[in-house]
Amino acid sequence: MKARKYIERIEKDGMLKVRAEFQIFYSQLETKCSEIYGKGDYLDWISRNYSFYELIKNSITEIIELDYIRNNSQGFKVNFTVKNATDYLRNNKGGYNFINKENAVLVLIKQIRNNFTHIDGKSELKEEQYKRNNILLINSLDIIKVILTKLEK
Repeated sequence: MKARKYIERIEKDGMLKVRAEFQIFYSQLETKCSEIYGKGDYLDWISRNYSFYELIKNSITEIIELDYIRNNSQGFKVNFTVKNATDYLRNNKGGYNFINKENAVLVLIKQIRNNFTHIDGKSELKEEQYKRNNILLINSLDIIKVILTKLEK
């Protein structure tokens, strides 16, 4: 019953389309990276070869203004790398072992993708968490679209 209510709500709010686009565009990002880069850690590769932070500054700011992104598969605890990426972007200073801001952004986007794809797929109906999930999805989708545009040039 919870799933039905959730689907009805995201259909009504337009978030069903956003969730579908998020999954499709993230999948396209992975495909494009394997075409260009091959196998391996394409997050580091993207951040070393493509500059996009200034284009996504507003979207990532919306994400990092929220509480830390937790990890569904670790009992909703904050992953150390995700915490450091968030702090690095919030504090705008080094010392967190990231190549650059793009690298930290990609760490967050990957965790958001994992949370929405695995375990329960983030299908909360509680208002506060529902709104937070929407902010994460909408802004992550915007960021992924910018990155894909960069990769396709």
